[in-house]
This record gives sequence, structure tokens and C-alpha cells, in this order.
Amino acid sequence: MTAGRKQTQAPMEATVDEQPPVAEPSARRRARRDLVRALLRSKTFMVGCAILLWWVLDSVAWSLFVPTDPQALDPTNALAAPSAQHWLGTDNLGRDVLSRVLAGATTVLGIAPAATLLALLLGTTIGLAAGYYRGWFDELITRLLDAFLAFPPIVVAVLALAVVGASNVAVILVTGLLFVPNVARTVRSVVLQERSRDYIAAARLRGERGPYIMVAEILPNVGGPLMVEATVRFGYAVFTVATLSFLGLGLQQPSPDWGLAISLGRSYLQVAPWVVLAPALALATLVVSINLVVDGLRQVIEE
Repeated sequence: MTAGRKQTQAPMEATVDEQPPVAEPSARRRARRDLVRALLRSKTFMVGCAILLWWVLDSVAWSLFVPTDPQALDPTNALAAPSAQHWLGTDNLGRDVLSRVLAGATTVLGIAPAATLLALLLGTTIGLAAGYYRGWFDELITRLLDAFLAFPPIVVAVLALAVVGASNVAVILVTGLLFVPNVARTVRSVVLQERSRDYIAAARLRGERGPYIMVAEILPNVGGPLMVEATVRFGYAVFTVATLSFLGLGLQQPSPDWGLAISLGRSYLQVAPWVVLAPALALATLVVSINLVVDGLRQVIEE
């Protein structure tokens, strides 16, 4: 009887073993897929991306779009009004304003993303560590961040660049460090919510170390707020870089940088307003496009 029972059970076990495992997509993968679909349906996000993509493309391949050399001088045609030959007029040295506006996107979109990336790397690391370990370390970091945020960012940037000197690298470092406290505080607040969840307790029971838990377990769940924060800081970085150039602490002549162009053209605002309005509108459209992307991200993530 025992042998017969074993013979009847063996085929049943083989049948169960032969069933192929069902491949279920992970929850994170489904969440990312739903996020992408929601973003593609958001008109605000798509309009912002379209404008931003144009400026990014222009910053890389502006030489294909400019009608004339942005550095070509024509003093006899200085401050010429917009015409068929110069769609946005010329500046005080006879340089084509449209060409310089298109070429000027390179400096802004070359420095601002680098500064934003620096702020994200440092801010995320500090925020993860402060929110996960808590205790005296969190108190110390929080007080230092609060003290740093008490100073106006532009004033800090001006003082720092006055000490180290104005250069592309200096502007990237100073602008990036300005936004580290904001990123760190955002990441820390999310980590404080995540550290008490069950999957963190399970990771600790498995014997996982703190750095692994922060990077492999918590960081993927900070992606949504961090994405919004990155886009917000990118917009602020663009404005900060342009402001520093306007104050003479960024790029210098003959760079077509927008902030520098606005600063140099303000002397001719009454006789040739296009010299200032063209780079100002270009800067405004870039900042507005970033804000539209931020609004679209927030609407989708908060739904």
C-alpha cells in the first residue's frame, strides 16, 4: 500500500514541477511605466519638454541655425533695427542679435546642468545619511544646513566668486554648492518617512549594512521627489548663472552669454531695446519651460 501511494504521488509532483513560472513585472517597473504614460498625457509637461528640448538642441548645434557669425563685427551697422537681413537687429558692435542669442544658449545650458548635478550628488548623499542614521549626526547636519540657508544665495555666490575668481569651473562649483542644502533637506524628509517601513526592517534583519540599505532600498523610493527637486534646482541654476553673468562674475566678452548680453545692452535700452529684449525673452522661455516641466511632474506624482 505504501509503495502504491508513492507511485500515485510521483506523477502529481512532476506535473507541479513542470509548470513554468509566471513572470510578473515588478511593482517598481509597473510604477515607472505608469509614470511615463501619465507624463506623456500631461500637456503641461509635454509643452515644457518641447521648449526645453529646442534650447538643448540649439545649445549643441547652434552653428547650424545661426544666420551669421555671432562674433562678426560690423560697426557701420551698429544698433540697426530688426530687418530682413537682421531679424532681431544688431548690437552696439554691429553683431547679429539673433545669432548671438542662439549661440548664447550654450553657456547657460553647459554650466547650469553641471551645477545641478553637483548639487544632486552632494545633497542626496547628505540627506540619505542624515535621515537614515538620525541622532547627533542628523542634528548637526540639520543645523549646518539651516545656518547656510539663512544667507541670501546670490550674496554668497558673489562673495565666493570675488574670492576665488570668475571662471566656468568656479561658477559651477559655487552654484552647485548653493543648492546642496535644499536637495539635502528634501531627501532627508523622504528618508525619514521611508526608514520606518517594513522593507527597511526586513533588510536589517537580513543583516544588510546601512550604506547598502540607503542606496539599494531607500534611494529608488526617493526618485519621484528627487526628480522634481532636480528640475526645480535646474531652473534656479539657469537663473543664478545668468544673474552672475549680469553682475560681471560669469563669462566675459566676447561671449554671447544671455546674462552678459542683458548687462551690456541695458545702456542702449532706450535707443535699441531689442539688444536687451531678445536675450531676456530667450532666458524667460527657458525658465518657463523648466517650470512647466516641474508643474507636470508634480501633478503626475501627486495624483
